Amino acid sequence: MSVEPSRYESFCVDHWGYEVPGEAKRSLVYPLRFKPLMTLLLVVGGAVGGWPWLLVAVGALGLVGTAFPALSWLDQLWNRVVRHPFGAPALPFDPDPRRFACGMADAFVLASGLGFLAGWTTAGWVLAGCVLVIAGVVVATGFCVAAWVYVEVKRRLTGWGGKAA
Repeated sequence: MSVEPSRYESFCVDHWGYEVPGEAKRSLVYPLRFKPLMTLLLVVGGAVGGWPWLLVAVGALGLVGTAFPALSWLDQLWNRVVRHPFGAPALPFDPDPRRFACGMADAFVLASGLGFLAGWTTAGWVLAGCVLVIAGVVVATGFCVAAWVYVEVKRRLTGWGGKAA
């Protein structure tokens, strides 16, 4: 018996750019929060623990995964290890709205680490704080502000009417 997702669950999956049928949407609602959850935890560890190199590494590796989706280390971790005990689906490559959001987060994480390394502590904390707030919203609600902005800007600039790029 398949269970259709709620309107909000559909919205959360759609605004990231995934075009999948209803039952597949429901199965992606929580797995799509893994990457922001791990980013949030690693940023807390790097910023609070005083490990700016962790922030630099997470940001740089994330940007590589954004540019080359097959190299997304967090998606690989999910697909190869984490999902199996839960019987959860593998995550497909990120559509453009999600890639944009992840790339923005990764750039902020990298810049935060570089800020801390350069002695610009306030800048490091502000950038880390932005990631923590936005990733926290995604983890708690499934709504991604950056992906939503991507979709809305593209829609307004191009007249595009789709959900995914």
